[in-house]
Amino acid sequence: MTTEDHGTAAASDDASEAACPVMGAAHQAAGTTANQHWWPHQLNLKILRQNHAQADPMGGDLDYAEDSAAEADCNFVLTDGGDIVEVQFIAEDQPFPESRLLETLALARRGVAQLIILQRQALDAARSR
Repeated sequence: MTTEDHGTAAASDDASEAACPVMGAAHQAAGTTANQHWWPHQLNLKILRQNHAQADPMGGDLDYAEDSAAEADCNFVLTDGGDIVEVQFIAEDQPFPESRLLETLALARRGVAQLIILQRQALDAARSR
């Protein structure tokens, strides 16, 4: 079967026929195009540092020692009515009882309610200007 029959590349055991399907010739990394010559020196990593530290959503004041010593890592996304959109609750060291999850959810609901009040006040203040 030839390549023209089906528009596909045919495999061959003959090394002289082995060719790069992209370049059309035997693939050989040589000179300054070889990976060891460009990686990572040719990548422009400045884009990763373009945001100001104050734009960090963690505020730049995350205490890593305190955070890594926490019993659990949890994130709650709730509606203004307290309904759950998303919950991530991970035990860091030891499993925790369901009662701890429910206590933390109640705390998250109170916190979200306070945040919503503050957001509405800020929006009202911005609209009245």
